[in-house]
Amino acid sequence: MEFINRNLIDAGYEHQACTKDKAVAWGVINDQAIDIFIYDISTAFKLEDIDLLRFARDKTEAAIILTCDTCDNEVLERATVENVCCILEKPFSTSDFLTALEIAQFKEKLLLKTINAISEMLIITNEKGRIFLVNEKTETKTGFHHYEFIGKDIENLKLFQRKPSIEKANSDNEYDIPTKTRGLLKVVFKSSTFELSNKILQLVILEDITEKIQADENYHLLAERTTSGIVIYQQHGIIYANPAMEKISGYSATEMKSISLHFWDFIHPEKLSNSPGNKPEINNNIRRYEVEMITKHGEIKWLDVFENSTYFQGQPATMCIFSDTSDRLRFENDLKKSYSLLEDAHLKVMQAHTLDALVEFASGVAHEIRNPLANISSRAQLSLKTLANDLVNEENMRSIIASTERANLIITELLDFARPQEAPSDMGNINEILENACNHTRMLLKDQAVKLEKQLSPQLPEIRVNEFQLERAFLNLINNGIQAMEPGGTLTVSTFLQTRFIVISIADTGKGIEIQFIDKIFNPFFTMRHKGVGLGLPIVHKIIEYHHGTIEVESVPGKGTKFIIRLPLERNDLTHDFTIVQES
Repeated sequence: MEFINRNLIDAGYEHQACTKDKAVAWGVINDQAIDIFIYDISTAFKLEDIDLLRFARDKTEAAIILTCDTCDNEVLERATVENVCCILEKPFSTSDFLTALEIAQFKEKLLLKTINAISEMLIITNEKGRIFLVNEKTETKTGFHHYEFIGKDIENLKLFQRKPSIEKANSDNEYDIPTKTRGLLKVVFKSSTFELSNKILQLVILEDITEKIQADENYHLLAERTTSGIVIYQQHGIIYANPAMEKISGYSATEMKSISLHFWDFIHPEKLSNSPGNKPEINNNIRRYEVEMITKHGEIKWLDVFENSTYFQGQPATMCIFSDTSDRLRFENDLKKSYSLLEDAHLKVMQAHTLDALVEFASGVAHEIRNPLANISSRAQLSLKTLANDLVNEENMRSIIASTERANLIITELLDFARPQEAPSDMGNINEILENACNHTRMLLKDQAVKLEKQLSPQLPEIRVNEFQLERAFLNLINNGIQAMEPGGTLTVSTFLQTRFIVISIADTGKGIEIQFIDKIFNPFFTMRHKGVGLGLPIVHKIIEYHHGTIEVESVPGKGTKFIIRLPLERNDLTHDFTIVQES
């Protein structure tokens, strides 16, 4: 005994309790904390030896070292059953004894080092439910020291507001744990049993979910208060919709969950085919697109959508964030319309400046040019009569005469374009005016081998017109259509009544107008014909404007051109706007 006491002191164990009386040993084990229990038997195990070992094991969980005279099979078997750390057979040396102490210490320290490495709170109890070990994380999180846990019955532990049940092994339960300094901790209680050295122990892991729950609450609060609509859906349908989405769609969250398989059911049918697929896809990409939504009240709203794949309650889900861009798009459309009107106004101002310049030019120099032209033309005609046998000079004189006639035509059209038009004052029949214009083109139709089709409505009312000007406008358009066609083409002239307007259509089957030219055809001096002056269509446009009507052109290159004129039945329906349309 003195040998063991001396070696224990050398090993650093200053506090020892030595006795040969089993009753005294029972008392020491019951009243004191024990790190190592050294038990000596001289003969075979007796019943009281087994009881004492089991009591020490259950009460203290101390490392047990057994010394004996003979290490036979019975001793080895009993040592295994009673979880003896190591056995020393007498006689043993100091080195053997110190090695046994190291084994006992290593076993204790290894277990503590292992559980302290675990990042969650951990408690270990014996098969009777008494706590004999907690890790450092448990002490840090709760603020309680390990000695406030050791020896306590986990079923009666007052730390838990809801008492964990050992019977709920391998199940997850949420509990509130009070701490000394941090208030309540929200934890998930996980327990399982395991066997260690023939003993059934219970491992209790407490996962702190306080921050996660707070984050979830903050996220839910943010989702509830944001002005953007949020929808979460899975393959079986919508599972969440925030108040902003209720306001955008007009449906309550309950209605959306009950009446819709997917939020796509709210999308405008014409836009659905252009939208992404409605099956959740788990990836790291955020998709953005625009859709039109039909609200509960039938209103169409434009939505900007951000879509991301996520998980909800452990299952794949898709979260969509909606921004109502209806007001922005309306503003953009209004801005585009205003800009278009501004461009039209600017164009009209430029046309007005051009017209003023033309008027000034025509008034100032037209007569001065016409007089020399008349003199040149008359002299050329006189000379032509004296050159009957001079074919070369005769051809030159004819060319001079033709050139003066063309120059005079240009001046005439220029004066006509610049001259103020007379306002419509007489009541007239549009069909009769068109018939007169068509009659003037009989020879041109025959020369060009073009067919004329007339589809004139017999029920057109008379309107206030200037017949001479309007006939001139119709004749110009008809001549242009005839000249634009190859032999065998068809010119169609039609009229019909449309609400408060008489519509006149003049369509040819010619080569059409290229898209880059179609917005220029009403500009003065723009022409696509070698012999054209470029004032015919501007004069037509001006005449139609003075009749308070509109003129549009539809043209498909290679197929033909159609001019559409709308003349109002009443003066208060009048407008000066015109539109140019390119057919697709």
